[in-house]
Amino acid sequence: MSSIAGNLAQSVAHVPLGNALKAIDFAQPAYTPLLQNQVIYATTIGARIHAASLRSGNEMRETAVRDCTGYLFWYFASDIILRAYLKKALPKSMQPALLKERPKPNGGFAELMWKLNPTARYEVPTSHQVQARHKLTLERLEQKLGKGSEAFKKAEPVVEQYFKELLQHRYAARALGIAFAIGILSVGIQALNMFLTHENVVSGKTGRLNATG
Repeated sequence: MSSIAGNLAQSVAHVPLGNALKAIDFAQPAYTPLLQNQVIYATTIGARIHAASLRSGNEMRETAVRDCTGYLFWYFASDIILRAYLKKALPKSMQPALLKERPKPNGGFAELMWKLNPTARYEVPTSHQVQARHKLTLERLEQKLGKGSEAFKKAEPVVEQYFKELLQHRYAARALGIAFAIGILSVGIQALNMFLTHENVVSGKTGRLNATG
């Protein structure tokens, strides 16, 4: 029975549906729940747009603009801003510490996404991971040089300053990405919906001014 189940699992893994299911399996503690949230949220948006379409075309358009644009900005744009900041603001010598390039996929849609989407191409460690790396670096340095040695006393401030700058850039990049996404979601999309609804009212395409949001 186990061999049959194994063969079935292998056969499923070679079809598109199998690959899709593998993508949302709990393979990576942080990354997998993100993919699952993206799938669930996208399904919810589809249901909301359908429900809005049953009430009015204007409400459907407002819901589609708000939710679809919000989805893109919240899940992708903030991380793209984060990576763009690190690419521009970090010194070249520090970039490998916060921008780790993932291996290039071998063909297909994954390779295209790797080329076009910075979130698929570059892995950015969390602030907690940077702090853990800081601690590990000091421990290894202590083991190699000796805690009370002159060499360690000279090297320790350099390491402390290096990781202090890394964390500052990491915090600044995340804050910028989140601020950008929240600004778009709370102000930009609502203003766009109000403008489009007003244009529809003026042109006579709808009989009511209904800017949901």
